[in-house]
Amino acid sequence: MLDRLALALSIFKDYVQIKNGGFLFDSSRLAETLMCDLLSDLCGWGPFSNLNMENPNHAAIDLLSLDGKTGVQVTSTRGIEKVKDAIEKFVALDPKPEKLYIVMLCGRQDSYSEESIGKSLGSSGLDFTVGKNILDLGGLFNIAQSRSEARIGDAVARLEKELGQRACGLLSGFDRTADRVLRILTSHDLPPSSIVQALRVDPGVPRAALTTAHGLHPYLTSETCEAISREFNVPLDWLNGSSERIGEYFDSSRWRSLGNVKSLLRDILDRYGGARFIFVLPDDIENPFQAGNNKPCGYTVCNFDIETPVLVFYEAQGRFSNVFVHLGIQPWCVPHHRKAAIFLGTVLRDLALQSLGNFGARWVLWPRERILATQQECLLSEIADEPVGVPLDETDAVTIVDGQWHFVDCIDWEEEFNDEFVPAVRNLVESARDDGYTESILAQIIAEHAIVQRIPRPVTGTSRLFGAQACELAEMCDVPVWCADAQGLVQKMPVADARKAIAEQMVAEQNDVASLVVFLDVCPAPE
Repeated sequence: MLDRLALALSIFKDYVQIKNGGFLFDSSRLAETLMCDLLSDLCGWGPFSNLNMENPNHAAIDLLSLDGKTGVQVTSTRGIEKVKDAIEKFVALDPKPEKLYIVMLCGRQDSYSEESIGKSLGSSGLDFTVGKNILDLGGLFNIAQSRSEARIGDAVARLEKELGQRACGLLSGFDRTADRVLRILTSHDLPPSSIVQALRVDPGVPRAALTTAHGLHPYLTSETCEAISREFNVPLDWLNGSSERIGEYFDSSRWRSLGNVKSLLRDILDRYGGARFIFVLPDDIENPFQAGNNKPCGYTVCNFDIETPVLVFYEAQGRFSNVFVHLGIQPWCVPHHRKAAIFLGTVLRDLALQSLGNFGARWVLWPRERILATQQECLLSEIADEPVGVPLDETDAVTIVDGQWHFVDCIDWEEEFNDEFVPAVRNLVESARDDGYTESILAQIIAEHAIVQRIPRPVTGTSRLFGAQACELAEMCDVPVWCADAQGLVQKMPVADARKAIAEQMVAEQNDVASLVVFLDVCPAPE
């Protein structure tokens, strides 16, 4: 029984120490409740009441024996300042108990200054010594050796029950993580070989072991879960069971502003090289693109309300399968949300028509409950390809004439869209748009990205700058830049030549100029 007690106390000590190291102090509150029982069973003191149950952060002591004679401070701190503070607050109590014990959950120091403690005791007359009144869990174990087996057994049962419940809670959360990882893998139709790669396990692991949540347990490290979260675009909080939220609902979105759209498309190009966007509206609002009804923007307004949702997500080819990225649900009838969705969908169609990047857009009607289910019930991969709705043709409201986009009944949108939104997204850089400008900076970024992938990575401790930023710093430091060609061959280049090469790639008449990437690796100087 003493062996079981030693094991339970050591586990509890490490549990409190680790949680407090992460500033999660609920374990200290748990310890106060446990000590009410353990001190009676192991030391023969008490019974005790927990003063913090009625008055959190009670002065001087946490536990008080029912006869009022013994007070106990339970702490995970072991320093002399904690001891002195507890003593000084205890002697100031009126009335005060006869005895004070300090129980240090995470272990006590090897020694404490008797002189400092004596100053804190002052003339209080309190009988307090380091060896007798400052205890850790090891000290409780030593006292317990003189107790009866029955009382030790009661303490062990209390500890094992509490620790077992917490362990079961942790395992339950882990089961939920395994369930959700398995759900992600199966909903994306991953073959067994891809599941092995996605989980980063030894290829020799039997495939059958990876087809159940229980079988996944040994392989779900924190690094593996983070990799699954990144690869399949699901929130890590949902994956590890601490949140029920899969997608965003009426929150900030990455498709509502021009800057966010450019950043979003750059990210897609970096990760996937292209994507198909899907805009989903509820099928109970009829056709929102009906033209000629004299309503703002040509939309049927029947059944519209503030909660009418529009879901935006995209589908792209990941390393193992198609992946689906939730970009948020927004209220369709709020003008700037509706406008942003139509602008994004239209410019994606513009890019597709001009073969600028591998982008596309599709509008579809789903039952409203399916849209809302993507917030915290269904993965997009589980429902995106099901025949849950009907296609919607937004060209009823948006047309193209002589290279300009026109919005039916929304003339005030056209100037902003044609003169600002389309050129900015199409170019993805800040540049003047000449009439003869026909080259796509978007296509150039794709080519340059392929070159960047071939350049050796910068050495540890350095940062890499590209393009004009690299030229500016090199010029200030009077050093050359580096230039890589389409084959990834790297050579030094004078700053002036690099600036000229960059300018040539920006000019419409120079479409045949080979793509070059100018860069500079920077290492901070020691202080």
